[in-house]
Amino acid sequence: MVKEAFKLESSFKDLLNEIKHLEQKSIELQKRKEALTSEMENWLNRRETFNKEFKKFKEEALALKAKRDEINTQVKDLKTQRDALRKKVAEKKEELKTLNEKLKSFSKDCFGDCEKTKNQIEELEWKIQTFPLPKEAEKEIIEQIKNLEVKFSLQKAASELKEKINNLRNEINQLNSEAEEIHKKIVKLADESEVYHQKMIKAVEEANKIKKEADEAHKNYIKIKTELNELQFQHIECIAKLKGLQRKLKMQVEAAKQAKENKLKEAIAEAASKKLKEKKKLSLEEFKVLMEKGLI
Repeated sequence: MVKEAFKLESSFKDLLNEIKHLEQKSIELQKRKEALTSEMENWLNRRETFNKEFKKFKEEALALKAKRDEINTQVKDLKTQRDALRKKVAEKKEELKTLNEKLKSFSKDCFGDCEKTKNQIEELEWKIQTFPLPKEAEKEIIEQIKNLEVKFSLQKAASELKEKINNLRNEINQLNSEAEEIHKKIVKLADESEVYHQKMIKAVEEANKIKKEADEAHKNYIKIKTELNELQFQHIECIAKLKGLQRKLKMQVEAAKQAKENKLKEAIAEAASKKLKEKKKLSLEEFKVLMEKGLI
C-alpha cells in the first residue's frame, strides 16, 4: 500500500514537472512568436515602402520616356522635312549646273545691254521710215537691223538665262536657310531628348535598385512567415499536449481523492460494523456509510 502511494506520488511529481516544463516552453514559444511577428511586420512594412517608392520611380521613368519619345517623334518629322529640303537643293543644284553649262555656250557679245541693242534697232527702223535713202544704204541698214535683231534675241535669251540662274541660286539659298533652321531645331530637340533620356535612365536605375530592396524584404518576410508558421504549429502542439497532461492530472487528482474517500469510508464502515455488533449507537455518517455498502 505504501509502495503504491509512493508510486502515485512520484507519478504526480513527474506529471507536474512535465506540465511545468510545457508551460515554460509555451511561454518561450509565445515570446518567440511575438518577436518573429514583430520582425515579419517590419519586413512587410519595408517591402510595402520599397514597393511604393518603386512605383513612384517607375511612373517617373515612364513619364520621362513618353516625353523623350514625343521629342524623338518631332525630331524624326523634322529630319524628314530637312532631308526633303536637302533633296530639293541637290535637284536645284543639278538644274543650276545645267543652266551654267548652257550659259557658258553663249559668246561674249550675248552678254551686252539688250536694251541698248533694242534702241539701236528702233533708231535704224525710224531712220528707214523717216529719211529717203539710197537703195544700197537702205539695204545695208536692213542688214544691220537683222544682225541686231539676232544679237538682241541672243542677249535677251542670255539675260533671261542669267535671271533664271540668279532666281535658282536665291531659291537654293532659301532652301538651304530653311534646312539649316530645321537642323538647328533638330540639334536643340536632340539635346533636350538626351536630357530626358538620362533622367529616365537614372529613374530606371533607381527603380531597379529599390526593386532589389523590395525583393530582399519580401524574401525575408516569407522566410520569417514560414518560421512563424512552423513555430505556431509547435505552439499548438505544445498547448494540446499541455491540456492533455492537465486533463490527465485532473483525472489522477480526482482518482486519488476518490481513493482516499473510499479508504476513509472503509475505515468508517469497519468501525461502524464493530459498533453495530457491540450494539453501540452509530453516528449519522457511520449509518450512511453502512447504508451505501448495503451492510444494513
